[in-house]
Amino acid sequence: MIETSHHEILLTAAYFEAARTQLDNLAAKLRRYSDVSDVYVHFGPREYDSGLLIETYVEAELTDGRALLWWLEMRDGPDYRVEAALVLTDEEGQRTLQTIQEQEVASLPETLRAFAAAAESLALRSDVSAILHSVASAAA
Repeated sequence: MIETSHHEILLTAAYFEAARTQLDNLAAKLRRYSDVSDVYVHFGPREYDSGLLIETYVEAELTDGRALLWWLEMRDGPDYRVEAALVLTDEEGQRTLQTIQEQEVASLPETLRAFAAAAESLALRSDVSAILHSVASAAA
């Protein structure tokens, strides 16, 4: 059984809920774009030999066959880390359009705050038209 305080459990739940809400709101915004044919949201833990990982993403399938992915993950201690990025998937594979956050942190409370803040930063990047314009400009 996991030994932790009541306060840590409530803190963890609150930050996860804040992040999940930001990503659900992002998904709702993305569904309104005519360039988007479908949206998927994933929020869940994965256990690896190296430790626990909270993996989260919002994927928007585009009408032209490409996809945009708002990616967020949190690695559990002792090497706490939060990573967030905006990724494009096309016929060439996946490529990172923008790294939103790559941060190593010292404690679980700091990691949870960084995770929720990264979710908020990702949610602010919801303008699919602007993202696709940026991709087209970079390719030209």
